[in-house]
Amino acid sequence: MVPVGSRTETNIPYFAMPVERKDNRASATDDKTTITKTIGGNTYRWLHATPEYRNAWRLIQTREFVPPKTAVYCTWLLFANDELEQRFLDQFPGMSFVVRTQMLSQKLDELRASLEKGLLAGGYDLSKASPQSRRDVAAAYIKKHDEIKSMLSELNGLIKQQQDLDKWHHLSMSDFT
Repeated sequence: MVPVGSRTETNIPYFAMPVERKDNRASATDDKTTITKTIGGNTYRWLHATPEYRNAWRLIQTREFVPPKTAVYCTWLLFANDELEQRFLDQFPGMSFVVRTQMLSQKLDELRASLEKGLLAGGYDLSKASPQSRRDVAAAYIKKHDEIKSMLSELNGLIKQQQDLDKWHHLSMSDFT
């Protein structure tokens, strides 16, 4: 299985606890809009246009209950066999866990270096900025900091999703036909 999309942890409100099912679930979706939004239109068209992939893959959405009141949602591409999965990753290397983590790590390092360079150069020193531009300088710092925080969260989510694969490795195409 190939992790796609992002891993989402959701708090289940206490008043919904009696209603919310507390089991782990996996379901396949056939909704073209959901699939193209998750894996991209070009990837979807390629999977449909390549004869050996017809009926040999599914977009799987999983839900894991984590006590006391958290639900973890992940999305995966499930293939009929390992050979098809590897050929898919060869065709779309950007969907590989290794490539995705490397790209995120590289972008994160670049953002951190840019922020550090700006700090060392005094670019975020409000005492040097005119009173009219202080707000813009502070906003630029906060924006860069938030980008780093968001990217770090995305990277950690991807790593956790890859670790979650152990919980769902038992799934096969026959579970969703």
